[in-house]
Amino acid sequence: MTKIKLIGILFFLVLPTLLIAQQLNAHAELLEASPAPGELLSESPEQILLTFNESLGAGSDIFIFTEGFQYIDDIQVSINNDQLIAKLPPLENNEYNVQWSAISADGHSISGTYAFQIESTSSSDTMFYWLTGLLLIGFLFIGVVFWRQRGKHEIAPNGV
Repeated sequence: MTKIKLIGILFFLVLPTLLIAQQLNAHAELLEASPAPGELLSESPEQILLTFNESLGAGSDIFIFTEGFQYIDDIQVSINNDQLIAKLPPLENNEYNVQWSAISADGHSISGTYAFQIESTSSSDTMFYWLTGLLLIGFLFIGVVFWRQRGKHEIAPNGV
């Protein structure tokens, strides 16, 4: 047998074995998160939704901590096939860390963490900005009126 035939036979015997081994070692992967990592929200989300590339098993969980690592304990976690869902209580303005662990259907466990932030402006803040803007526009208008009036009342130089 020539070397080329031997290499070809080995290639076709080894390649399928490597592909099968890679598929057997496949674990669940996080495909999508809502809210997304690093997202800045204007209001509290109702839930955290994590979508994976395969079905999840019992024991998958989500934990949420504030910026000061205070645990948010009023969440309800559920699994819906390939989704891990956490129903949330109303959250205040703060940065939140989401720590999750997922157990795939074949029993392998993976975990991860990410952060999102809530920064809503209250109605009193909005009112303050509107009033400040209106005052600035009012002062500008009054300044233009006085400036124009000053030009009309100037005394003409002697001899004219």
